[in-house]
Order: sequence, then C-alpha cells, then structure tokens
Amino acid sequence: MSTLEAPAVDLRTQVDQYAELLVKVGANVQPGQQLMIGAGPEVFHAPVESADFVVTLVERAYAAGASNVQVTWFAPAVARLTMQHAAIEQLASYPSWRADSFMQLVERDAAFLLMHAPDPHLYRDIDPERISVASKAEAEAGHPFVQAIHGTFSVNWTVGAVATAAWAGLLFPHRPPDEAIELTWEMICRSTRADAEDPIAAWQEHLDQLRRREVHLNQAGIRKLHYRAPGTDLEVKLIRGAQWMSCANIRSKSGVRFVPNIPSDEVFTTPLRTGVNGTVRSTLPLNYNGVLIENIALRLEGGKVVEASADTGLDILTGLLETDVNARYLGEIALVPADAPLAGCARPSTTPSLTRTPPATSLLATVFPQRSRAGRR
Repeated sequence: MSTLEAPAVDLRTQVDQYAELLVKVGANVQPGQQLMIGAGPEVFHAPVESADFVVTLVERAYAAGASNVQVTWFAPAVARLTMQHAAIEQLASYPSWRADSFMQLVERDAAFLLMHAPDPHLYRDIDPERISVASKAEAEAGHPFVQAIHGTFSVNWTVGAVATAAWAGLLFPHRPPDEAIELTWEMICRSTRADAEDPIAAWQEHLDQLRRREVHLNQAGIRKLHYRAPGTDLEVKLIRGAQWMSCANIRSKSGVRFVPNIPSDEVFTTPLRTGVNGTVRSTLPLNYNGVLIENIALRLEGGKVVEASADTGLDILTGLLETDVNARYLGEIALVPADAPLAGCARPSTTPSLTRTPPATSLLATVFPQRSRAGRR
C-alpha cells in the first residue's frame, strides 16, 4: 500500500468504480447512444496495455445502455517506430479517414471517452523536427474534432487516465514494476474520488460545491488576477463581464450534462487576449506527445509569450508555440483549491488529465464556450 490515506474500499473495487465514474458521470453515456473509447490525438487513444481496464469500460457502457461501443487503440512501440522511421512526408500527412471517422461520430451524437496514459520518454532521442512535423499535421487534421468537443461541447465526452508501466515507472522509479502500477492506480483513484464508498454521490456533492464557487466568483466581479510564486509574477486581466465556469454546468448540444475531465477541481474563465503580462513558471513537467518538457518558464507581454525556456524539451516547446497564430496566447485561466484530492498525492502526474493542481493553472491556445454578462463570447 502507498503512504496515502487508507481507502474506504479495496483497490480492485476502486478501479471498477473509477470506470463507472468515467461512463456515468464523466461521459454520462445515454441509453441508445454510441460510445467511442479513444479519439482525437493519438495520446488520447486507448493503450493496448490497458486492455483489461478498457473491457471494464465497455461492460459499464453497455450496462448504461450504450447502443454500440468502439475502441481506438494505441500501440506505443509501433508509434515510436513510425515516428523514427516513416518517411517525413508521411509524418506530415495525417490520415484524413481517421479524422473524418471521429467527426462522423460527432454528427451522430456519439459520446467519447478519451484515454490517457503518458509515456514522456516515448519519443526520446528522436529528431524533434520529426515530432513537430507529425504533431502539427495531427493538430491541423484533428482541429474540427477538437473544436467540436472542446470548443463547442457538441457532444458529451470525458478524459480518463490509466496506469501503465511507463507512467508508473516515472512516478515510482524505486519500486518494483507491479507495485509501481498499483501505486499509480491508487493515485488515480484517490484524485478522482473513486476511493469513496459511493463515488457517484461524492461527485454529485463535489459538483454542487463547484456550482457554489462559480456563483461566489461571479458575484465578486473580479477584473484582474495577480499570481505570485517562485519564478512567477503574472498579471492576468479578464474579458469584460467574464463568467467563471466549472465542469458542474457543462451540457452538450443535446442537453446532456457531462464532466470533461475527471478529476476536475478548477473553476475557470477567459483572460483578455492582450491583458496578460509578466512571468510564469511551471512547477510540474509537461508530457507533450511523448516528450517530457521540464521546468517551463514563460514571459508574456501584451498577452503574447515573447520568451520561453525549459530545462528539457525546449525544441518541442518552441514548436508547440509556433503551431498557429493563437499558440502564444492564453485561452483559459483556472483556480484550483489547495485541498483538492490530487494535491495530497504529492506526485507530478505529467499528464494533462491530472495536472490541474493548486493554486492555479493556465492553458495556452485553449478556447471554450464562454458567456459574459454582455452576451455570448
């Protein structure tokens, strides 16, 4: 067992309850609805190593009334060989049929359950230019899908993490592989409240609390945030009439409530595009497309990142900032409570689905539906 607090139920039950949460609270799969497990960028496809957990997800989805469940698999070893040896012109051309297949499911109002199991060393020692070319092609081809699920919430969807040997080895390098995987599952279940005796009831209580935080922040009429911490001195102006939001009030176009990210403890809003100035340092590493970027430091002027540094992965970070005209601007700013469950895990997760750690987060080039007091934004 780990040094975390003793769980209310055994780990096997916790993992099963986590699968139930992803299906019923996260994606909130509806009777008669199709479900795609794994979609969008390859890092959100289901790792072949996670087959047992995926089978549990499929079982839970059909029990919830899903009409059909499909799985998009990800084989890390194959992906590495492709990145290393495929012709560069092939890396620069993302298969249109794959991107189109995801959009066809969006048009059919399917639900999506994106999987993530980071391997920050997957593409280590591979030419960064090859990685950047492939990542850019994937991002461009997948933009309509990302916009449909994240930009306009066209359908109900969520992101879930799964323990794998690579990720567990990074988190617990001094533990035997099997024990490291078990500890990683403990971390996932603790941070997602899947270790509670009744996780679904715990999430309903949590969502109610998030709604109260939204109301409090919106009534406060905040116009500017000022973050101070070691390496960080950042002023963020908000758009006029900005509304604070959380996962508690998100609905798809068909009216289905869903939670896009489990865990989700933040309340977030939209910064003024040109109103961000100062410096910010990331206290946790970022796993981006199989490359670990550590100790990220950014300087922003007039909302734009004008200087960037990192101890490792700087080439990838630079490429990320050059993805498009919006990549150097903040699209979202979030506040996370210091007592969030993930904070007690005391481990850098290196995965976007588990990095909303206190006290604040920000996302570059992220856009989401936002309603200001002046109208639709």
